[in-house]
Amino acid sequence: MTGRQWWSVTYIVEERHGNANSGYIPTGFFGGLMLEYVLLIWFNRKIGEWWALSLHALLVIGLEVTVWVVPPLVQKALAVALVGLLLGPMWPIPMNHFAKTLPRWLLTACAGYIAGG
Repeated sequence: MTGRQWWSVTYIVEERHGNANSGYIPTGFFGGLMLEYVLLIWFNRKIGEWWALSLHALLVIGLEVTVWVVPPLVQKALAVALVGLLLGPMWPIPMNHFAKTLPRWLLTACAGYIAGG
């Protein structure tokens, strides 16, 4: 489990008094990541990479605010799953852009740096 998913479970259990079912929330996050490649790839291509990243980032910020503010656990779980859905292209789209702009000899090192950061 990565830091993003661990944080969401910890926050919901400790601060929002979630129950034992809160541990299933990362499953929805990763399910959203998987579905993004099936459901939104055509939309991202249609509106363009820059617009897709901007739109997804704004929606993710809004969904995170709902996790902080809205009390029901089901709504939080749905918001985290939608965050996973919208964060799906946040790594492949910039990597595609860097593959087009960086010199080939520098691409592998930069990809490792970006993936680790």
